[in-house]
Amino acid sequence: MAGGYDGLHDMTAILFGTTVANVKGEKPIIDTEFTRKVKSDLIVAKEESANRGLYQAYNWCADLALCVKDVPLQEEPQLPHLRQQLGDEADEFDRARGLFKCKDYFRAAYYSEHLKKPLSRFLHLYSRYCAYEQKINNDRMDSITLLPKNSPGPHLYEIAYKLGPAYFRVTNKENYPETTRGIIGIGDYEYKTKLTKQRRNSQGSSNTGRNPNISVTNNSSRNSHHNPGIRKLRRRIDDHIYDEHIVDGNDLDDLDIAHLGEDIDGIDIEDTTEMDDGAGRFRLDSSNIPAEVVVANLEEEDVACGYDGYLMYLYGTVLKQLGRRKQALEVLCWSIHMQPLNWAAWAELAELIVKRSTLEQLDLPDVWQRGVFLCQVFVELNLDADCLAACEKLMTQGLQGSTYLRTQRALALRNLRELDLAIAEFEGIEKSDPFRVESVDVYSNLLYVKERRVHLANLAAKMVQVAKYSVETCCVVGNYLSLRGEHEKAVVYFQRSLKLNPKFVSAYTLMGYEYMEMKNTIQAIQCYRNALKINRRDYRAWFGLGQTYEVLRLLNYSLFYFKQAQRLHPYDSRMITALGEAFEKKDMWLEAKKCYVKAHSVGDVEGTALLKLAKLYHRLAESERAADAYDRYLLETAGEESDDQEERGRANMYLAEFMLSHAEFDQAEEYAKRCIGCAETQESGKSLLKEISHKRNLAEANPAMALKEEPRATLVGNRARSSDDNPPQLPPPPLRNYAAQSP
Repeated sequence: MAGGYDGLHDMTAILFGTTVANVKGEKPIIDTEFTRKVKSDLIVAKEESANRGLYQAYNWCADLALCVKDVPLQEEPQLPHLRQQLGDEADEFDRARGLFKCKDYFRAAYYSEHLKKPLSRFLHLYSRYCAYEQKINNDRMDSITLLPKNSPGPHLYEIAYKLGPAYFRVTNKENYPETTRGIIGIGDYEYKTKLTKQRRNSQGSSNTGRNPNISVTNNSSRNSHHNPGIRKLRRRIDDHIYDEHIVDGNDLDDLDIAHLGEDIDGIDIEDTTEMDDGAGRFRLDSSNIPAEVVVANLEEEDVACGYDGYLMYLYGTVLKQLGRRKQALEVLCWSIHMQPLNWAAWAELAELIVKRSTLEQLDLPDVWQRGVFLCQVFVELNLDADCLAACEKLMTQGLQGSTYLRTQRALALRNLRELDLAIAEFEGIEKSDPFRVESVDVYSNLLYVKERRVHLANLAAKMVQVAKYSVETCCVVGNYLSLRGEHEKAVVYFQRSLKLNPKFVSAYTLMGYEYMEMKNTIQAIQCYRNALKINRRDYRAWFGLGQTYEVLRLLNYSLFYFKQAQRLHPYDSRMITALGEAFEKKDMWLEAKKCYVKAHSVGDVEGTALLKLAKLYHRLAESERAADAYDRYLLETAGEESDDQEERGRANMYLAEFMLSHAEFDQAEEYAKRCIGCAETQESGKSLLKEISHKRNLAEANPAMALKEEPRATLVGNRARSSDDNPPQLPPPPLRNYAAQSP
């Protein structure tokens, strides 16, 4: 098999020579009711996805099917033949499906236009959807096109107008759903927030019989939009994020940033472009026909569309692209209840869940697909420990060979900053599936951070051979060029990836980093804003905006953006440390101390939180706390080959002077000797040793003149010496003889 790849690049010949037989190991067959149910459902799901052209869902099913391929079934699932489902429409459907497979979408829609069966109607509408999406993508790549770049196509309104009345007729008739079971919580879980209380108080007087946990977009359920303070704050934030010019000195004042800090708690960091039409239901803007009349005049074939899970999935996808996110949530939940085997609906629903409260309020069927769905959602919501536990549970139940689950594990490990483990997981995926393109850009980001130049070069060369014109390959090559210092060329590749997929958020953030390296702050800000237009929960874009405004010395803006990044990624020490630095520059000492202490407590990745805390104490003349923080910094970095020897030298110098001021001559001498090992503090250390020797002789000659020894204070003690009412606390360090430690 390896001989078939001899014509490829020499650097990747070994990787491409990997065969399935080389990586396939003997795995025990887990024959349980769960694995048999999974295999039976996947057989049906693959057939239905293939008939409708949902090839991404088909590939996902095929990936999981390999994990349970050896599980015996007592009875094969019955798959009805297409002619039994379609009757006289079978031949025309086959003609349209063949054209769809050849990506001739307009012709496929033409041949299936007059068909009435739900399966045929889905193929027709989905062909129209794919045809116009392909045309819009081509127009975006055409630099001379006169069409609007970001406006929704007319096909979205057409599909919504055809499927919307059927959905509302069916859901009103069935009164669905009546109860909710929740996902994480037990029973009817109610998320406690101010907006939820206001929304429930407004809905208490009028009970429509619909799911209280899935809000319909009407005026009574959107009280936050009627709050003038919040609405004004939304406009201020959006105007600032999407403005075109950056003016130095046009910073927010202290009152403005305080106002933002108070009111931002009532605002969701999600897409706020959803329109209110007063009726809470989608209605074509150009139509004057009331929705009730349209629903009343539906034919039997149209009503049947409301019970078809795949057509409702398409309707939910269209609503999402039109900005009707809350209504899309409701429709996709209905679609999943009608057809839980459609993984495409689960994937679309995962993209709409931007906060944990939304996840906990959804009502989803209790099927095995929900566990796999939660693995993806947990990663997006930064519930990484829950994601690892969910993946481990599914693997032990019989899905241990799934590439999809292994990818989710790698993403969760990346979020937890376990970079070596994440890279090892991606390397295992690469060995088992060397031609895989999905998520390879994340793998290249990890190699870039760890500065593994050779591995990144091999990966870039391989991906160019596999899929040269894919967005992931462009990002991989861009990361490699950035690691080599060729930032201009890296920007070109990131721009190329955006031409292929204008909604690829990672390319915008990576390009923003490159512009920052090129000292082009204006372009960097624009890239980060474009990323936030697509995904308001991208913490990297918020963090990049904070860094950029920090360079421009717009401190209040940088503080605001760092706050948003930290809220989205609350346990990342880099975000907390950057927030502490922003507070320190604003002379907000207590907040800065709390940030540094928290960054150290959650696990300081960069190892600078204690050092910054010690410098802040030194700056505020809190000498005892500064000495304690410096001492802990030296303790935690002892034995490490740190590149920052100058900081260690300064810490030893400060501790030597502190011990000398408290007449601790032995420890002061030991710290001073360590200063000699650093080039920057070498001369100061020698001078300090002479001063220590002189004061020691004076103390021995005249004990009455010796300095009075004071007890050593820690961060948790001697509060009278601090100006803080509630100083941050660190756990006490282990007892040790500091002077006996080697430098």
